Amino acid sequence: MEVFDKAVKKVKEVGSNVVTTAVGVGNSIGNVAKEQTEIASLKLKKNGIEKKLDVIYARIGKEYVTSKREETAESNIQELMEELDLQLAELDEIEGQIKEIEAKNKENSLAKERKKAETKFEAEKETLDKALAMEILTVDEYNTKLAAIQKKLDHFEDIRKIDLQYEMNIITKEEHDAKIDALLK
Repeated sequence: MEVFDKAVKKVKEVGSNVVTTAVGVGNSIGNVAKEQTEIASLKLKKNGIEKKLDVIYARIGKEYVTSKREETAESNIQELMEELDLQLAELDEIEGQIKEIEAKNKENSLAKERKKAETKFEAEKETLDKALAMEILTVDEYNTKLAAIQKKLDHFEDIRKIDLQYEMNIITKEEHDAKIDALLK
């Protein structure tokens, strides 16, 4: 009966972990979708303003040519310039909002990657701790291996940059591996 109770307990733990993970994934997907929708909406506004600007530029050009040909006052041009200034200010604001959201997304992505690296470090350390407790590793082996995984965590951002260079085909696999090895020595 004790074996059955242990099995039931393990199944409940696994089920709880699955639910927690599913909720976390759902929330992440929801946040990403919301941010992408917001960026898309801002870009649509930006495109609308750019179209208005094109019309204003054309009108300014037409008014300028007309005023030069007829030697009339440039009052219409001044009104168009004021409208242009308003549209440009709105465009700058929208572009600033887009940059802000994209920067926030990048920061969140980096934080998630860092958290993932920390979680991996903790799991590897836990394995090393168990191996040390079971006397599978000596203290020296444990310290050497712990220092190696700690270096990976300490150089997280540098390793990430090297990985991105490789993914973007800026460096070869050999260069990637050499840079990582040099960093972790």
